Amino acid sequence: MSTLNLTGYHLTFDDEFNSFRPTELGGSTWNVTIFNGNNTWGSENYYAGADGGLNSYLTSGGVNPFSIGNGVLSITATPNVPGTTSDYTTALIDNRGSFSQTYGYFEMRAELPAGAGFWPGFWMLPTVDNDGGVPEIDVVEAFGSQYGWYGGSNQVHYDLHSGTNPETEGTWATVNANIYNSYNTYGVMWTPTTLTFYFDGQAVGSLPTSADLVGNPGEYMIASLLTGAPGDWPGPMAGETGSLKIDYIRAFSSSSANPAVALQTVSSPDGGGNNLYGATTANGSTSGGGGTTTPPPAPTPTVTISSRSGTPVTVNLTSSTTAAGDSFSVVGPGTISAVLGASKQTLSFQNAAGVKVKGGSGYDTISVDGGTNSFTAGSGGMTITSSPGTDTFNLVSGVGQMTINDFTSSDTIRAAASLAGHIRVATLNGGSLLKIVMGRSVMNAIYLPNVPHFSTSSIQFQ
Repeated sequence: MSTLNLTGYHLTFDDEFNSFRPTELGGSTWNVTIFNGNNTWGSENYYAGADGGLNSYLTSGGVNPFSIGNGVLSITATPNVPGTTSDYTTALIDNRGSFSQTYGYFEMRAELPAGAGFWPGFWMLPTVDNDGGVPEIDVVEAFGSQYGWYGGSNQVHYDLHSGTNPETEGTWATVNANIYNSYNTYGVMWTPTTLTFYFDGQAVGSLPTSADLVGNPGEYMIASLLTGAPGDWPGPMAGETGSLKIDYIRAFSSSSANPAVALQTVSSPDGGGNNLYGATTANGSTSGGGGTTTPPPAPTPTVTISSRSGTPVTVNLTSSTTAAGDSFSVVGPGTISAVLGASKQTLSFQNAAGVKVKGGSGYDTISVDGGTNSFTAGSGGMTITSSPGTDTFNLVSGVGQMTINDFTSSDTIRAAASLAGHIRVATLNGGSLLKIVMGRSVMNAIYLPNVPHFSTSSIQFQ
């Protein structure tokens, strides 16, 4: 079978589940239905007010099957009676009213639950009700365990229920993964002629598009965790608890009539979820077919480190991986230690207690706002601007170099073990004494290009 290629397509719907609020409780995207024994709460309970009785159910202590964390929406099925074979609380979500689309590619990335009777699914229904709710596209259904001839850790089911085609039993496909312990993608490409079903970007089967899907005014998406009972297709429950863990749900289109949307912050728990298969988004683009994605600009990440005093300080980076041109802004109490990598780095410290910086092989630019500070050049070098404070400038590498701005009387240059390195004092504050500790250094050079009328009485060698 073929590999999915969405070149020429764009993202039209995206929920990375960094947050979740049902429409019944003020959200804008997902309706929910909670099944609790013989009762339903939410969008399918038309007789219990605008919210389907959801708020009353939850505030009165009803089991909430929804939870959010690490970029995952979990729908958890819980037995209402220990050991029960059928009496469960579980739920589904649907985006009817906020999204619908005719033709395109629709995908869920999820980890499916293991356990007898669990029945997770990702499916689509028409926005215009037809008798029996058809045509229904079942992108994926699975069982939490093998039951009879069907289901198991590497078995997925796809189907189409149509009013114009005889209803079929669908098709089971064998996949090269354990669907119970890994996040995988489940998708369908809907065209006027064919429905092609995908698992992890690889086609696993296809069905002809039914007549009532051609020109259909649109279908919306549903993700559900249903539960079986004695005599049901997936078999009875065994009193276990299980969760459908949804990483994201996305849709794509090649039609300009469907506007592109921005890709939300990708926050997959396993580090995946970045493949757009060559599609574009409203806030980024891809390199083309084959699925290699050039993501949109990432938000500025925040990394917390510990200062020498034990008080946390915050480092704001312009990218999640340090590289040439990255800038750091460090603000916090306590002495901060930083060891720089090979790339050129630009750092700005605002810290009254001081910083300690060791350079790398790049040429780094550092500014410090006061404090008692120590700077050690690496094999590259650094330019340092330090407002009044007490600074020590260490030259220890064979080829390291420093350019110092705003040198003051309280500052000291140490070149105790350097070979052929040099220090350039670009600015010496008026009346300052240049204190230099030479030690056993060989061939050190100290340049004072902008210090007029400089005399040896202004230099103290130690």
